[in-house]
Parts: sequence; structure tokens; C-alpha cells
Amino acid sequence: NAVISELRGRVELLPPGGTWKPATAGAVVDQGTTISTGFNSTAVLKMGLSTVTVQQLTRMRLDKLLEQQGKITTSFTLPIGRVQASVKSANGAPQDFRIRSPISTAAVRGTQFTFDGYTLIVHEGTVAFFNRLGQLTYVQHGQNSQTNGENPPTEPNEQFGGESETQLPGTPGGSLGGGGQNGQASYGSIVIVF
Repeated sequence: NAVISELRGRVELLPPGGTWKPATAGAVVDQGTTISTGFNSTAVLKMGLSTVTVQQLTRMRLDKLLEQQGKITTSFTLPIGRVQASVKSANGAPQDFRIRSPISTAAVRGTQFTFDGYTLIVHEGTVAFFNRLGQLTYVQHGQNSQTNGENPPTEPNEQFGGESETQLPGTPGGSLGGGGQNGQASYGSIVIVF
């Protein structure tokens, strides 16, 4: 199950075929449900040992959460905003964890990262970061990379060290949260596979 373990501020849920309703801590998020956060609002979605923190001014849909033949498949769509994910395997079960965004694809193995569809920041582990043309670079702990979907991902840069806090460039839900170069939309996904 996907459950909202914590929330702050205005958080709403839109079930498939339903209407927007205020979210509450402990609410189960079914497949096809969209989560929306307002200004200065966050929600923590827990799925087993994995968590996704939905930052302010974000809209994200849970497309799939399925355990089949010992493998857990989780898929989200992130049209706008920013999330921070921590993906951990429970009882050694293989994980196929995906967050789709308008810009890029990342394939990781056991990691923590922040992603807004344009910029990837890795807090733990290594991420293979693809643009929508399949060009890639590997981003490691403490590094970031970005792409507009057409250009190759930038060479990883040192983003932070030690216990310092990391901030993504741009404003949450702004032009970096889903628009391509010159305001044109482009499409891709972020993929995490154990």
C-alpha cells in the first residue's frame, strides 16, 4: 500500500474519476490517484521501506504499485514540481521504481535523490541519468546533473558536501519543473531499478 505518513499544509487527493478532497495522515493512496501540494505544503508517501516526499507546489500521480512474482513495481508521473525519494528494498525483493517527468530518465540502484524533471541531485548511491534521446551520464553521491531533454545531461558537478542542505535551482513548480528549452514541453521518465 501507498500511505500518506505525514503531511503539512494544504495537501489534496484526486482519485480516478473523483473530485479533489483534502488528504489526511494515514490515508491510503490508490493507483491512479493524484497528490497535489499547495504553497508551504508537503506530503510524505510511504510504500514499505521506500518514501517519496512531495514538495510544495507539486502534482504527482501514482500510476502503479504492484507486487508480482516477488518483484515490486512502483510508477509515478510528475508533471510539475519536485520530489525527494528514498528507495529501499524490503526483504531483498527486487524493485522497479519509476518517476516519469517531462524531461529525463534516471536509472539507479539503491539511492536517495531529489528530482524536478530537469535537475537530478543524488544524495546517496549512483544514478544513470538519461535525456529523452538516450544520452547518459552517471551521477554519484554529492553530485548533480541537468538536461533540457534534447542536450546530453551535463557533466556531474559537486552539489553539496557533508550535512549541508541542497536546493534545486529555480522555483518549485516553475519553468524548471516541467517545461523544456524555450518553454517547449518535452517528455521522459526517471527510472529506478533494483
